[in-house]
Amino acid sequence: MGHHSRRVCSVAAAVALLCTGSVTLAIAHAQKPDRATASIDDCPDPEDFAASMLRAHNRFRALHGSPPLKLDEEISADAQEWADHLAETGEFKHSGASGYGENISQDTARRSFPTAEDITVQWYAEEARYNYDGLGSDAPNFTQLVWASTKRLGVGVACGINPENGFPTMYTVADYDPAGNILGQYRDNVRPPN
Repeated sequence: MGHHSRRVCSVAAAVALLCTGSVTLAIAHAQKPDRATASIDDCPDPEDFAASMLRAHNRFRALHGSPPLKLDEEISADAQEWADHLAETGEFKHSGASGYGENISQDTARRSFPTAEDITVQWYAEEARYNYDGLGSDAPNFTQLVWASTKRLGVGVACGINPENGFPTMYTVADYDPAGNILGQYRDNVRPPN
């Protein structure tokens, strides 16, 4: 696996990740990647990336008794449009797409970009902070990933030059339908691992 800096986010997740210290993240500014080895030409194929991310999601969902997701072309088109926007602008924010849950990731490459599996594992790593009390979540990437009533997944991935640091950066967007992370529904949708 190549070296890369990573920012992963769901609503309020960035603050929670940095404050708890239970997940170690190297923010894009912390380490300057090697310009000689990273290239936006190494950006993954969106279809292959989406298929790999779906497999990784479903493997983790099975651990929590959640039914498998299906990859949805329309939702993937929306996710891809937002990933393209992020890559073009260098922004790192949620799309605000009505009705979807959303996990996003921004990765600045040193030698290679992370795989869909790597990103899914990072989102799932928040599980260490989740207490299964049913009251809410300070691990929103994890809870959205395993949210039992979510049925469809859309994935987008795009690469561009980050205007903040001038380095090749990959943006991943995963949209979920129906959305998870709904207050009052955690106990029914986020179960402890089998």
